[in-house]
Amino acid sequence: VSSGINAEWPLRPGFELLEKAKELHAGYVHSKEPPPHAIDEVFMDEEFSSEERNVMFEKLYTNTLFYLAQVYGVNGDNKQAAAHCHITLQRQLESDDFDPLDWSLNCATLSQYYLTLGNYRSARHTLSSASSVISTVEEAGSDGEEEGEGEGESKKEKIKKTRADIERCWVKYCVNLMKESVTNKEESDVSDKVNPITEVKNTFDEEEKEAAEKTEEEAKPDLEQGNPPEKDDGQEEKQESDDEEKKKKKVPTATLR
Repeated sequence: VSSGINAEWPLRPGFELLEKAKELHAGYVHSKEPPPHAIDEVFMDEEFSSEERNVMFEKLYTNTLFYLAQVYGVNGDNKQAAAHCHITLQRQLESDDFDPLDWSLNCATLSQYYLTLGNYRSARHTLSSASSVISTVEEAGSDGEEEGEGEGESKKEKIKKTRADIERCWVKYCVNLMKESVTNKEESDVSDKVNPITEVKNTFDEEEKEAAEKTEEEAKPDLEQGNPPEKDDGQEEKQESDDEEKKKKKVPTATLR
């Protein structure tokens, strides 16, 4: 029994019976024994073949899964509810034992749960299945089957309503898909863009570096470029004056004989 079910929950006894039925079915399938006798054989004077018993046994199991889906949904366990609903719809389709209008509507409704998870593949699959089944019903209704006037009008209205509900689910699917696409595009654009402040700073640093290199290049001695350095006129005059003073102060040395 799932620990997610509250022990004080009023529906817990029914939930435990459904889980027990699920375990019994798994035990029969694993043992590969013949299916159990149908309830009609126990209380009525009827007898069914093994194949008929197996069909009724599997149908009971499908109903068990359907009821479990409802119980999980009431308890707020949407994940388990969706999983059991999905298996129920699949089994009904495989056994060809279902009401097409109810089946298509339930299938379309299940797609809305997948949308909340962002599982667009499963949502599209369930919606496509629902559209396919309702289209079959519409085609059968257009064949002009003879029915009572009141009954025929009622069925046509139900078909239209079911088709409208399915189309509404398709619209929600498309809207959510477009929103998701826009969000992903915006996130991609933001990740590709450079921060404006960082971009300005990098530009400033590059310009400052180029200016420093240019100043350094201009400050190199002209000798490195093969040209003699230019002398300042003031410095040359000062140098000549200093040389004349040194000559005047110089005392000649006497020569000894």
